[in-house]
Amino acid sequence: MTSDGHEWTKLSIERKIGTQIKSWSEHSISERMPFITISREFGSEGWIVGQKLEEYLNKDHKYDPPWVAYNKEVLELLDKDAHLTRELVESLEKPAQNAISEFFDSYFGNKPSRISIFKKTAKVIKTIASHGHVIIVGRGGCFITQDMKKGFHIRCVAPVEWRVNNISNQFNITHYEAEQMVQKMTNERDAFIKDYFFTDVNNSDYYDLVINTAKFPLEDVVDVIVYAMKKRNLL
Repeated sequence: MTSDGHEWTKLSIERKIGTQIKSWSEHSISERMPFITISREFGSEGWIVGQKLEEYLNKDHKYDPPWVAYNKEVLELLDKDAHLTRELVESLEKPAQNAISEFFDSYFGNKPSRISIFKKTAKVIKTIASHGHVIIVGRGGCFITQDMKKGFHIRCVAPVEWRVNNISNQFNITHYEAEQMVQKMTNERDAFIKDYFFTDVNNSDYYDLVINTAKFPLEDVVDVIVYAMKKRNLL
């Protein structure tokens, strides 16, 4: 293993996933480990929170396998890499494979084709959550894993103006352009959850913790999350 959490975060995502899959294949699924999902308003820095959580949780080598943060791009990599996907599926014991397949067959079976296409990504999310030590950012992770034990579900929010300024600085665009981007992405994310899960992403009942990232340094956001998970005996 690498020397600290910072060194781990610098590894390629392929190597991180490979390390996790190897460890998962050596453990029974009954040894279920905790996982985290992060839903976020666009511009509230939810992905950065996920990365900082990964670094923090791995800094003292307490966890085997190490924690890995997954976002849309990482999940799409898994989705497209047949070798990684096969290894991931094979890391589950047969009863667990069957249970996940049955769940998604019943959920997505009669849905329109554009929704059924999401089924593969959703299976990947539920599979990695079944093993644990993953931080799933976006892609409806909270809703896909809502029925699973040892999940900790977070919602990152922030005032619109703060998010607009954040996006303007991040992408070096005008305030107006940032406003348009925030509105567009907010509408798309809200519609995604309504179309795929028939619910409101802003419903706080789905989350263990809703945190305003505009109010705290991100290091403090991580501290709050870790503290809350310890109180729930998930860490």
